[in-house]
Amino acid sequence: MEILIIDGGPRRGGSTSTILKSMQNTLEEYHTIKYVEIYSKNIRPCIGCLHCRPDKACVLKKDDAHIIAEQFKSADLFIIGTPTYWGNMTGQLKILFDRCVPTFEYIEGIKITKMLKGKSAILVTTSAAPYPINMLMNQSRGAIKSLETIMRSGGVKIVKVFNISRSNTFESRKSIILGKIDKYMRRNLTTAST
Repeated sequence: MEILIIDGGPRRGGSTSTILKSMQNTLEEYHTIKYVEIYSKNIRPCIGCLHCRPDKACVLKKDDAHIIAEQFKSADLFIIGTPTYWGNMTGQLKILFDRCVPTFEYIEGIKITKMLKGKSAILVTTSAAPYPINMLMNQSRGAIKSLETIMRSGGVKIVKVFNISRSNTFESRKSIILGKIDKYMRRNLTTAST
C-alpha cells in the first residue's frame, strides 16, 4: 500500500510532527511511505481564477502543490496531521487543499464526481486546549470538521481520527500517546494484521 503522510505543522519536533514521524516509523516496514512537510514546500495560494474547473490542473506556475496533487492520486491512504489554529488547520495546509480542488472533486454543472473514491484517511490534530474543551468547534473539532469536509468531497473514507489535547504537555505524555497510536497502527495497518 502507498501511504501519503502530510505534516501540516510548522515545527519539526513539535507534537504533530512527532506523532506523524512515529506513525511513519511503524508503517515503513510494511508500506511505501511519502512524507511531506508542508512548511518546507513552495506552495503559492490559489487565486480563484477557476481555470482548473471542471477537471484541469491548476494553471499557476508549477510548484510543490502540483507534485503533491499527483501524490494524492497515487496514494491509497492519507495520514494528515495539523496543529489547531483558531479552530482550524494551519494556513499553509489550507493553501495546499485550496490548490488541490480538482484533485478531490470534478464539478460540471450540478454534477459532482468524487475523484479519490476508494482511498482512506487518518486525521491527526493537536491542540493546547484540555479535554473536553478541545472538542469544541472553535478548537480542534473545527480543524477535524474542515479536514473531514475536504476528504469527503473527494470520496475519501476517514477510518480514524486522533485528537490530541493539551499539546503543551505533550512531552510528559509522549510515550503514552505514541503507544496508543502505535497499537492502533500495528493492529490495523501492518501486514501481519491484514
